[in-house]
Amino acid sequence: MKHMPILFGILAAIVLAGGCQQEGSTPTEPLSLAVSSLVGANGPTTYLLYGVNTVDDGLSIIDPLTGSVTFIGPLDPDDDTHFTTPVAMAVRHYCNTIHVWTNSAVHQLLIVDPCTGIATVHTPAAPDQPSMQALAFAPYDSLFALNYSLYAIDSGSGVAYEIGSLGSGFRAGGADFDAAGVLYALELTPLEAVEQRLATVDLTTGTATIVATLSEDIGVAGSIVFHESGTLIGSSMTSNTEHWLFEIDPLTGVVSNMRPLVGGSLPQGMGFAPACVIVITESLDIKPGSDTNPINPKSHGVIPVAIYGTAEFDVTQIDDQTLRFGPGEAPITHRHAHIEDVDGDGIMDLVAHFRTQETGILAGDTEACLTGALLDGMPIEGCDTITTVPPDVPGGVSLTP
Repeated sequence: MKHMPILFGILAAIVLAGGCQQEGSTPTEPLSLAVSSLVGANGPTTYLLYGVNTVDDGLSIIDPLTGSVTFIGPLDPDDDTHFTTPVAMAVRHYCNTIHVWTNSAVHQLLIVDPCTGIATVHTPAAPDQPSMQALAFAPYDSLFALNYSLYAIDSGSGVAYEIGSLGSGFRAGGADFDAAGVLYALELTPLEAVEQRLATVDLTTGTATIVATLSEDIGVAGSIVFHESGTLIGSSMTSNTEHWLFEIDPLTGVVSNMRPLVGGSLPQGMGFAPACVIVITESLDIKPGSDTNPINPKSHGVIPVAIYGTAEFDVTQIDDQTLRFGPGEAPITHRHAHIEDVDGDGIMDLVAHFRTQETGILAGDTEACLTGALLDGMPIEGCDTITTVPPDVPGGVSLTP
C-alpha cells in the first residue's frame, strides 16, 4: 500500500471500541480483566479508568496501578466557563457511555466523548437540577445521583427525582454499584475531619446504612468505583497538593495501597470505559515496497509489516509486545520490532515481522489487520490489502512469504 501521512488525533479516524447500542439490545460483554491487571487485557476491548475534576474541568485517563494521570481534554475547549465543576461520573452499561454531572451555573447531566473529552448536554431542555456529588449506574442501567439524598435520574428528560434522605448526617462524595447491585457510598467530609464512613444505600427509601468507618483518614473524598474483579477503588485529597488513590474493603472499610496521583488533580468522578482505538490504516504497510502485497499462506517464512511515523505520530510510543497480525493474531517473530526510516522521509518508522503460518491468513483473503497498543495503553489498529498467491509455482520454489 502506498502510505499517506496522517495527522494523529485530527485526521486519523478515531473510534470508540464497543460503541453505543440501541435500547433493548444485548448489553456489552462484562469487563474481563484479571484482578492483578486493573488497566487492560489482551482481549477485544481494553477498558481504562477515566476521571473528571474541577481543576482542569476536563477528562483524564488514570492508571489505577501507578496513579499516573494523562489529560485528554477539556469538557468545552471553546468556553472554559461553560462546563465547570464536573463532580461525578458514571459509565452506562448498555452503551459504555461516560456520563458526568456538572455543578456549574446550570446543574446538569453531560455525555462525554472519551476520545476528546468534549461534553454535550444530555437533555438541553432540562431545567436546572439540584447540586450533586456522586453518580452511579445500576447493573440494570438505571441512573442514580447522590448528595445528602438519593435521586433517580430520568434517562429521557435528565431530571432528578428525590427518593429520600441518606440520613445519619451522611453526605455522599462518591458512589458505585457492586456486581450484585448493592449501592455503596463514600462519605464526603471537610478536610479537617478525621473520620469518613462507607455506607450502603437503600434504593427504595434512600436510607444509608453505615458499613464501617474507614480504617484511616483519607481526607476529602473524591470518588469510588468498582472494578469488575470486585476491587473498590477510591480517590481523595489530604491537602491541596496531596491527592491519592487507594482500595477499600467494602465489607470492613479497611483502606489499603494508598498511592499518590501523579500528573493530575483529585478525580471527583471515576469510571471504567472502553478505550478509544486509534486507527492507523493510512500509516500501515504490509510488505513495504510492494503494491500488491503478495502472501503465500503455505509459506514458512515471515511477513514484514511497517507502521510509518509522522510528525504527529511517534512510532517509538508503540508497545511492540502488544502487536498482533492477521486473523490468527500472530505475535512478532523477533524479540523487538525494528525502528528505522523505511520511506526516507527523515521520520522513524516501525517494522515488525510475523510468521506466515501463525497469521491465520487463508487463500483468497484480500485484507490483513494489525492490532496493538501504545505504551500508555491506548489501542491501535489498522488494515492493508493483500493478494494471496498459489502455494505452488513453477519449479516448486516458493517465491513469496
